[in-house]
Amino acid sequence: MKATKWSLFLVLVMAASLALFAGCLGGDDGDADGDVDGDVDGDSDGDVADGDETPDGDATDGDATDGDAASGMVGDACAENTECATEFCLNTAVISTLTGNEIEIVNGYCSSLSPEICTVDVNGHNVSAAFLGEDYADFNICLSPCEVDDDCRPADSVICFDPSTLIEAGYLTEEQVATFFGEGKVCIPQAVLDAALETLSGEGGE
Repeated sequence: MKATKWSLFLVLVMAASLALFAGCLGGDDGDADGDVDGDVDGDSDGDVADGDETPDGDATDGDATDGDAASGMVGDACAENTECATEFCLNTAVISTLTGNEIEIVNGYCSSLSPEICTVDVNGHNVSAAFLGEDYADFNICLSPCEVDDDCRPADSVICFDPSTLIEAGYLTEEQVATFFGEGKVCIPQAVLDAALETLSGEGGE
């Protein structure tokens, strides 16, 4: 009888121990789950939110910068096409390649070779490039209109040019000036004008 009671006692003790052990395991699991859930849900959500704000802010700043980069009107100084509203920067390298002569354009000149782009909205005045010589009769160049040198960039040797002086000097006829330049004066780099006059002088002497 004693053996039976002792055996029963051992069984109860073991059962209680197993139950207690199981309870401990369950509690640890709960803590673990809570910690993991808290870390994942709380920390992750917070990090993602913070991360989202920063890139969005940077992206907005970047867009604003890109928008400002293309604000140059015709006649404005430039170094890259992206600085001009016309998306074309006429600089020393470009004009020299087009003409085959070394022509310096100080600090560039926002322009266009397309009459469709050369509008008053970008401060443009379309001119036939024929004044550069017969080889360029089929091309156009966009220049900015002006009244006096201060309307241009005299510090960069961009002057306000009156095409009627070409008539007086015998380079072109009145009809040619009207066809090439239209009405009014234009801002033109001095070096471009000098190259044009040299070409026109040569053609007139042939």
